[in-house]
Amino acid sequence: MRSPGDDADRPRALRAKPSRSAPAAGPRPYVLFAIPCFNEAQNLGGLLERFVEVNRLHGASFETRVAIVDDGSVDNPAGVVERFLPCLSVRTLKHPRNLGLSAAVNTAFREFHAAVTSADAPIAVGIMDGDDSHNPLTIPAMLDRIVAGHDVVVASRYRYGSVVVGVVWWRQVLSAGMALLFKAVRNITGIRDYSCGFRMYSPAAVRALDARYGENVVTRPSFACTVELLRRCASVGCLMTEVPLVLRYDRKRGESKLPFGRTIVQTLGVLLSRM
Repeated sequence: MRSPGDDADRPRALRAKPSRSAPAAGPRPYVLFAIPCFNEAQNLGGLLERFVEVNRLHGASFETRVAIVDDGSVDNPAGVVERFLPCLSVRTLKHPRNLGLSAAVNTAFREFHAAVTSADAPIAVGIMDGDDSHNPLTIPAMLDRIVAGHDVVVASRYRYGSVVVGVVWWRQVLSAGMALLFKAVRNITGIRDYSCGFRMYSPAAVRALDARYGENVVTRPSFACTVELLRRCASVGCLMTEVPLVLRYDRKRGESKLPFGRTIVQTLGVLLSRM
């Protein structure tokens, strides 16, 4: 099993690691998070407030910046974003119509690649859900793993210390069953939660994914793309790990947009496919 220090057998693109410490006279280091949203305006306010809290607690070490990927929403998420502009670096990337989660993830990774290849590059990037079920206060623990040498960090429902609130029991059973199936058939070292979309990526991982897959980092429809992305990270040699997740579905307002039966079928397709 590889450790973060075992770089000799890793792809060259993934060997250089960012430092969490900024140069003495340089800008404050930052983490860029993309949040795919489709009609999540009622949930965005609480989520962005927690980003402000992360900056208040950890701003001496790093800053969080946010890009909202508005996937054709009709509930004006830009109006929510505008309220936070004085206290948070946040902007909106808008799709002209609803294109689906995979398109939002690809938009996010195009933004990531532009950022990590710029002079003002982030020390890490990440994606989380826009329904306020994921807590940005998990970001510092994830960033510690990136700084330690990992390329992908998943906020996992299946690690000691994880808590799941507000999810009906049968969905928890199905999710756990899918995770066990992937572990048995397509095991990825360091990973137990294959479908949670709350993840952080190193700049080297973003560059490697772009070099291999270009602008279409994911191709699978709907929520199956989260599993596809994890497999593609493995295919470019990313070193992966997890931190515990506190999943709060009780904070989510509105109905779930997850077509559960269709997602299971599409995810099984990813399980059986070649990357």
